[in-house]
Amino acid sequence: GSKEGLIREVVVESFEITDGSLTYEDRTKPGEPLKVGGFRLRVTNVVVTDPSRPIGIDLGMKLFEAAEENLTFEANVAVDPEKKNALLDKGKLTLAGSPILIDVSIEDYEKEKKVDAKTRASVAMNSVYALLPEAKKSLPPGSSLEGNLQLDLSAKGTPEEMALTAKVDLKEAAIQYGKTFLKPAGGTLDLSLEAAYTPAGVKVRNFAFHLLSAEISGDGALAAGAAQDLHLSLKSNPLNLKELVTLSPENKDLDVEGTPVITFDASGPLAKTDALALAGSLNADSLRYAEYLLTGLTGNFTFAKNVASINDLGFDLLDGRFSGSAVVDLNGEKPVW
Repeated sequence: GSKEGLIREVVVESFEITDGSLTYEDRTKPGEPLKVGGFRLRVTNVVVTDPSRPIGIDLGMKLFEAAEENLTFEANVAVDPEKKNALLDKGKLTLAGSPILIDVSIEDYEKEKKVDAKTRASVAMNSVYALLPEAKKSLPPGSSLEGNLQLDLSAKGTPEEMALTAKVDLKEAAIQYGKTFLKPAGGTLDLSLEAAYTPAGVKVRNFAFHLLSAEISGDGALAAGAAQDLHLSLKSNPLNLKELVTLSPENKDLDVEGTPVITFDASGPLAKTDALALAGSLNADSLRYAEYLLTGLTGNFTFAKNVASINDLGFDLLDGRFSGSAVVDLNGEKPVW
């Protein structure tokens, strides 16, 4: 039994590091070193006699010699050495003012290593400029990022078998890439998927990408190993060309209409892209450009070993039926038709 006078609990209420600095330089790669200033760390409620009790972590720093803190992290962390469990609770990573919420639990971290992790974020699109100052200079003139990106990620399982889900929603973001692409705030733009990871590779199912009324969905797999064999199958809904062309400032006045459906398959070693084989099809009841109207459009296309081909092409135009095929060889200095 316990005796009078014995110390039962030792608590460190807090300890701090303030105004630290760090410079990291990768001498194997050219470029400016990463500089961190104003580094601070505060750890609270450390129960030395019971490490399973949560401790508080609060850190902050100024990346790239920023005038104000642009990266902070707060969380409660606990490790139970008897049950071999670990917990990161109410984690909040703030990047240039954008909060990312993180919760992670690990059950039996020595043997079973069961992980349950969730991440939710609302990220200001223009915060990338604060974290990557050179990013804006690399974009075409007139480019801008405004509004928020919503992110929801989860991972559950073990290192041998992990279930993953991801959703990225850019509906409230306004994105402009020079004169090529412009999506206003309120226009649908999102991506979601479910995946399963095993040592054999990654399988993706329920992949869905939406841009305005357009949808591309499908599934795929990427095998582990040096070759990284890829298998991917995608299909679109009827794509509203008149709507999609409005997303291009330099082409928004094109007089086009039609709702083609596209299928796309890719297979082969991802580590050797010239060995990838691509194949697909295009079908549309009608396509109109200015006064030219094509109906009953069908066709198949392939691309492998730098040779592109269109097969079984057919359409009706001016009361006649046209059909044909084409091959383009890109292996030489100039394309050969």
